[in-house]
Amino acid sequence: MNRKKFAKRFGPWVVLTGASAGIGEEFAHQLARTGVNLVLVARSGDKLDRLAADLASQHSIETRTLILDLSQPEAWEAVDLGTRDLDVGALISNAGADHMGAFLKVPLADLDQMFRLNAQSHLHLAHRFGTRFFERGGGGILLVGSTASLQGTPYVGNYSGAKAYLLNLGQAINHEMRRTGVQCCVVLPGPTDTAAFNERPDVDFKKAPLPPMKTKPVVRAGLAGLLANKPFVIPGAMNATMAWMGRTIMGRNASAGLWGSITKPITREDLKFG
Repeated sequence: MNRKKFAKRFGPWVVLTGASAGIGEEFAHQLARTGVNLVLVARSGDKLDRLAADLASQHSIETRTLILDLSQPEAWEAVDLGTRDLDVGALISNAGADHMGAFLKVPLADLDQMFRLNAQSHLHLAHRFGTRFFERGGGGILLVGSTASLQGTPYVGNYSGAKAYLLNLGQAINHEMRRTGVQCCVVLPGPTDTAAFNERPDVDFKKAPLPPMKTKPVVRAGLAGLLANKPFVIPGAMNATMAWMGRTIMGRNASAGLWGSITKPITREDLKFG
């Protein structure tokens, strides 16, 4: 990715959600190296404040933190209102979470909260900031999805459904806004090596047959995809190959079965049927 080109097109400020850990934290570091100023959004105030201070010191950028839980509807407006005084040129909508388990084994309240975080928060932020970008004559929206969105994925059905919504939404926005100066891309990571991946009470990823990707190439691919205005990008040769096989050889039903054979063994016993 051309850092100077990215900063020129999407600066001077970028809003990043889910910024305090994992893929979001790596986004923060790579964005800071382009020279853009950052609005960092997450629930974890202490982590966010430390990250903001480190980025400002290391890269001589300005930062602002918004301590918000994006599974709560009032937070969506708070992000917009909390950045109205800034010239924001891009939104990196990264916040998300999942809960492994068969659909009926996960409490409905948890599913509802995760759906608000994984789908509705992105909808509201993309609409609010997309409107601002259209009015300013340019900007970028990067939605962080998942390869789980490419088929119904057993034992993460709610998550895969929400991420499928993001993929379709972002792809449609990309085509609709082609002549407006507003760019939109969806990045679709596969399993990624983060604390959330490795420290989970509901799943044992050590039993997974495929090694997780590191966060750096995932983030690089996402930012490059946004800069190139691609409708979506799939980081990693293995992820891209499996996605291609699912689309062209196996079909959605067979792909769902394949992924079920991967997700069922790693799911905790009391969260599955038989």
